[in-house]
Amino acid sequence: MQVDPDGHRDAIIEDIIDHYRDSKYAVKKEHEFYSHRGRKCRRKTTAGWKLLVRCKDKSETWIPLKDLKESAPVKVALYAQSKGLSEEPAFKWWTPYVLRKADRIICKVKARMKVVTHKYGIEIPTSVAHAKELDRKNGNTLWQDAHKKEMTNVSVAFNFQDHGVKPPPGCTKSSGHLVWDLKMDYTRKARWVKDGHRCPTPKTSNYAGVVSRESVRIAFTYAALNGIDVIAADVKKCVPSKSFIRATLHYMW
Repeated sequence: MQVDPDGHRDAIIEDIIDHYRDSKYAVKKEHEFYSHRGRKCRRKTTAGWKLLVRCKDKSETWIPLKDLKESAPVKVALYAQSKGLSEEPAFKWWTPYVLRKADRIICKVKARMKVVTHKYGIEIPTSVAHAKELDRKNGNTLWQDAHKKEMTNVSVAFNFQDHGVKPPPGCTKSSGHLVWDLKMDYTRKARWVKDGHRCPTPKTSNYAGVVSRESVRIAFTYAALNGIDVIAADVKKCVPSKSFIRATLHYMW
């Protein structure tokens, strides 16, 4: 119930459908505050409250508020707000903060619980050593072949020096890492990407522009009105010469 076909782990709670307040243990509104060394303090307790939750397998169970507010704070806060429970002492001391930070909390929860370990039933490596270990277990070299192909493709962007050769003036040390993935046809993929989070803030713009859908539609409309053939091409990871680029653009237009 906690793992989907793509290997994402998620919570089993589907919805909160009811609540129960035990008047014997739940704090009443008139007892919401207490005095401590002459100061008025709010009682921070969830005693006496339970919530009825429906799980993904359609089963229902009662869970104490103290446990559910830790595992699903946003869902509980939204339920309390919709049911008019936000003014109850058990909710009032924490639900306003959760609702203000709801978007940030949701992102944190997703980052913590959405962990991809498998895709299409195949385990995804997390490092080169892990890829070699998976190939050894599976009796093939599919992940290593993907790694070798990617390193061959990106090698044109580097100038490899012999050991002991000092880098040119102005060069700084940089790092990157591999991202592993699996296509729908079970082809293994490895992509070497830059460690952008470790780089200093650039002084100039480094935004990589992407064509918008509106621009593509305008281009198609213009081509249709003028009877121009539309040609698409995929450039492999290489460094084409300027003359090749000029000739290609002239031919396409």
